[in-house]
Formats: sequence, structure tokens, C-alpha cells
Amino acid sequence: MKNLNVLIYAVLVLAVTFIIIYFLLSRETDSFSDDQDLNGKSDSIEAVDHKGDRDWKRVNWKEYELKSEIQDSVFTPIFITQHNGNIFITDHDLPGIVQFDYSGKFKKNFGQGRGEGPAQFLSPTVITFEDNRAIVSDTYKMDIQEFSIDTGELVNQIPVEHQKTYLSKVDSKYYTTPATEENVISIINKEGSREKSFGSLVENAHEFLMSLGGALEYSKSLNELVYVTNFASFIFYFDPCGEKTRIVRTLDGIPFQKTHSEDSPDQTTMYAPNPEFRQSNKKIIGDKLYINSVKGRGDPDVELQSFMDVYSVCGKEYHYSLKLPFGASDFTYLSQSESNGIWYFIDETADEIDGVIRALVKE
Repeated sequence: MKNLNVLIYAVLVLAVTFIIIYFLLSRETDSFSDDQDLNGKSDSIEAVDHKGDRDWKRVNWKEYELKSEIQDSVFTPIFITQHNGNIFITDHDLPGIVQFDYSGKFKKNFGQGRGEGPAQFLSPTVITFEDNRAIVSDTYKMDIQEFSIDTGELVNQIPVEHQKTYLSKVDSKYYTTPATEENVISIINKEGSREKSFGSLVENAHEFLMSLGGALEYSKSLNELVYVTNFASFIFYFDPCGEKTRIVRTLDGIPFQKTHSEDSPDQTTMYAPNPEFRQSNKKIIGDKLYINSVKGRGDPDVELQSFMDVYSVCGKEYHYSLKLPFGASDFTYLSQSESNGIWYFIDETADEIDGVIRALVKE
């Protein structure tokens, strides 16, 4: 009789355990697992080649004294990049593009201020380069404008059919994001028409990925487009025709999240997997991929912490991480020699509400 009671007790414990596990796995607010497909197909996800915690590289940062012109000429910096030894910044309040040399000495403005006409801007965001041209995406004006770097004059203007943020140009085609409700990347021809959209990275790109956003850049060495999601830790690679070549899960491994039902079953609310963590931006520099992340965004009382993870450009190898002394929303690097250079950051934790440009060097 005693053995029977023990058996019955064991069965009850197992039953309760099974019910609890089933409840946890069947909740609506679950996430995509590694082996679950992300776009309706069977996608294999590669994990970055690293085990354990981040490998923090010990760096003593020293503030590099910029010429005052860079602060006097920039009001609301949005995006910063470098090209041929010069720094280019898109500014929301000018609005326009400002060019400086490596020390922060002002060189020229691009554009003719706010407006919807040629060489004017409403919300310039990302700059890319081809030959001797600076190519600018304008989110609200819905066009792409190309300027001569030598003269600052407008040489080409292409209206597009949709809003876009990130921009790359490969040969005569423009690649922009976001794209459509189903896909995240569009191929735009020189007349401004969408030839193709691609990159349905999860079950429904509009509900999931478009709300989270991401950064797009073209790698010449790989001949691939590299798309890094903001809140979920994935790197997606596409060839110039839009075919997905691989998916790499980064070091944090933060998954995508499914929709979360609120009081009404007909209403769903999107949320980031970790609202306090965001991969702010990323840059391909040489043979490395730098992903800048910020923690503390979800709580105004928590000081923002910013750091960079460094991967091989193909995403398969993790190298090291760098802590930054402030919260940076964007960055670029200008090499002075093989062994040193200047890091330029948009510091969003500065006292100035719109952020400032800061430059750091490694001691």
C-alpha cells in the first residue's frame, strides 16, 4: 500500500510538471528558437564562433581635441561617416550635410536648406559614396540625391515611391530600407522605380521586423548586402540579386518576439525582445564589422552605456568588445596610419539635447 501511494504521488508530480511546461511553451509571448524558420522556409542559423562572455579589450580612451567649427556647424547630428580622409555628417536641423577634415575643420555644406526642391532636404539620414559622389537618403522627402564631393553641387535627383532610411548603391542600383509590408529591402533603379523587394526575415516583416528596424550596408569584399537588426541579435546576408545567403546570430543571442495579445484578442502590440537594449548602428570598416550597442534606453533614470562588438565582416568570428565612456548613437573611424586613428561618435548623453560630436583616440 505504501509503495502504491508513492507511485501515485510520483505520477501526480510528473503530471503537474508536464502541465506547467506545456503552459510555458504555449504562451503567446514566446520567441523564435534557433531551429525555427524565420521566413516561412527552413533557414539554418549560424552561431557566431565564440563561447562564453564578451572578451573586453582594455582600452584607455583619450578625448581628441576637435576644432570648434565642428560644434558650431552641426546642430542635430543623425548620421556620421568618413570617405577619403573626410568626415560627413547629416544634420536634421540644418537640414543638410556637413563635411569636415579629419581634425574637425569645416570644409563645406551640401544642399540648400529645408524644402522639397532640388538640393533641399526634409530629413536627410544616411550617406553612401560612389566614385566622387555623396549619395543621400531623405526619409520624408522620399528621394535620393547625389552631390559632387568636389563642388558640393547636386548632380542627380531620384524620386522614390516609399520612405527609406538606409541606403547602399551597387553598380547602377540603389538598395534601400524599409521596403514594403512583406519585405525590408528594395532595389531601386536609376529612374526611381522599385524593381524588386526582398528580405522577409520573419513570418511577417511588417508586424515583426519593420517595427524593430535595422541597418543596411554593402560589403565590397563579400559582394553582399549586410543587414543588422536593431533589437534582435541577427545579421542577415544577401547577394545583390536579393537572395539570402546566410543568417548569423550574434553574441547576445536576443531572439525575435512574437506578438503579444492585450485585453482585446483582436488587438496585438509589438514590443522589442529587450527594450533597454538596442544595437544603435553598425559599420563595415576594412575586414571587420563593428556593431554599436546601447543599454539603458528603457529607463530614463539609468545612465546609458555604450559598447562596440567587433566581428569579422562575414559575421562568423567574434573578435572583441570595446566599452565607450558615453552613450553613442552612431560612429565612424578615420585611420591616420596602420596602427592608429580617430573614432568619431555622436554622443547622445551630452548635456546638449541634440547630441554632440566627440572624437576619441586609443592611448
